[in-house]
Amino acid sequence: PIITNSINHQGALHCAKTAKKAGVKRYIMASSCSIYGANSASQLSENSPTNPISLYAESKINAEKSIEKLSSQGFCVTFLRLATVYGLSLRMRFDLIVNIMTMHAFKSNRIIVLGGGKQWRPLIHIKDVSSAFILTLQSPKNKINGEKFNVGSNDQNFKVIQVANIIKDRIKNIDVVIAPDDADKRS
Repeated sequence: PIITNSINHQGALHCAKTAKKAGVKRYIMASSCSIYGANSASQLSENSPTNPISLYAESKINAEKSIEKLSSQGFCVTFLRLATVYGLSLRMRFDLIVNIMTMHAFKSNRIIVLGGGKQWRPLIHIKDVSSAFILTLQSPKNKINGEKFNVGSNDQNFKVIQVANIIKDRIKNIDVVIAPDDADKRS
């Protein structure tokens, strides 16, 4: 918990303060849709209540609150609340749903789906994330300063079991095993 907070909250705040002191005019924080936590609403907006169920999500909310206070006319601060990012990377993260399921499909010919697979996961390709950052940099400051934007789309919002089956359809001869419970109740 100490390390999570020191990196995701205090570290993020330090970066923003350092950027402001260095004369940076626009600052974009990569936040996370996980701040909404377990939520039964069919659709969430930037005004939806946050309900973090992990320390990571809580630290992201705290970072947003702290960094928002730095916003000024000369230091435009914008928060992009990203869906779960997927796509190739030089340093792959195998703790994210698409990547870890694909890895297990290749390595062990099976995907284990936790919690019955009924939880929803919004996904976004890294190219779309890059486009969102570029669009934010090109937007008029008076439209984005101090604002929070969810970055994702309804057409890439899937139940966990759907993601497993999409991967199964593309990588033949794998099994999808459904485990009954999962500590991660985000939806």
